[in-house]
Amino acid sequence: MHKPEVLIVGGSAIWAIETYYCRYLNELGISTVIFNCGFYYNAGSVLFRIRMRAGDMSIYSDLNRELIRYCMLEKPLILWVFKGVEIYKETLHTLKKLGIVLVNYNPDHPFIQTSISHGGRNIPDSVPLYDLHFSYRKDLVKEIAEKYGIPSILLPFGFELSNEEFRKIENLAEINKACFIGTPDEERIGIIELIAKEGYSVDIYGQQYKDRKKLDKYKNINCYGLVLGLDYWKKVREYRIQLNFFRPHNIGAHNQRTFEVPGAGGLLLTPDSLDQRSYFTESKEMFFYSGTEDLLSNISSMIDKTTYEMNAIRLAARKRSLEGGYSYKDRASIVYKTFRQFYLN
Repeated sequence: MHKPEVLIVGGSAIWAIETYYCRYLNELGISTVIFNCGFYYNAGSVLFRIRMRAGDMSIYSDLNRELIRYCMLEKPLILWVFKGVEIYKETLHTLKKLGIVLVNYNPDHPFIQTSISHGGRNIPDSVPLYDLHFSYRKDLVKEIAEKYGIPSILLPFGFELSNEEFRKIENLAEINKACFIGTPDEERIGIIELIAKEGYSVDIYGQQYKDRKKLDKYKNINCYGLVLGLDYWKKVREYRIQLNFFRPHNIGAHNQRTFEVPGAGGLLLTPDSLDQRSYFTESKEMFFYSGTEDLLSNISSMIDKTTYEMNAIRLAARKRSLEGGYSYKDRASIVYKTFRQFYLN
């Protein structure tokens, strides 16, 4: 790693949004590198998962020690923490004493935690220690600014699909079915079962899960493995319906599918929210549902529309995504302007 102006603390997997911000900030002229948290612990080991579920924060001791050492050596001007489950409050205090600006972006929610991966008390307790927060939720931006008196900037999710990749998927033959890409938890499985009982076909792409047998009994539900890279975008594009379900921390706002699917010219059927309606127009660029009855009604309507009608919506969704500035390259410009205005001028 070279000496950075901005040090991003997060993951370095090719699908991690940290990598998009790192790339585009560098392109915009801000020297940025990623401090890969996963390098300092084995998240796949059984012992690690047991200790994590028990709330044993010592599993991150090597990470915190090396982060402090690196910062003392390289002295980045800004430390941008993504989520921050692994980062001790004591570490943040130490880094702040070094004169480093502390920035946080939580793609989940600091105060709504429904999974062990969202962190324990460390996440909400660390909120006041940062100098700046980015958030995808408009209400959270307001809450942090009013409650803690800390600058908070809206940074919605986006999509990362190059024009070259888009050209490889734009002419795929359409599959006139519903599709869900992700992890079907108990609630999502229940909704997919209801869809299947109404006679609609659903293809699922995602990791293996314990309730798989519940869905295997339905002839009109097919379960496949994970899809990554270009294969992911192909599936997003080719199905007539992409189903979206919200986690509790997304209710009333949006999630990554909100922008990924229309960005690829896909057809998204998503829980209704005023937030999403501020980005896309109903039935013209995206479809919304409120409750099961509305979901089934929309599926029926979308299945019955002509290919010509749906292609017009695909074109409009892609066009709105590009002209609206919803790509991660566009989102990075928000971060760039914020950093330049307040910290790097």
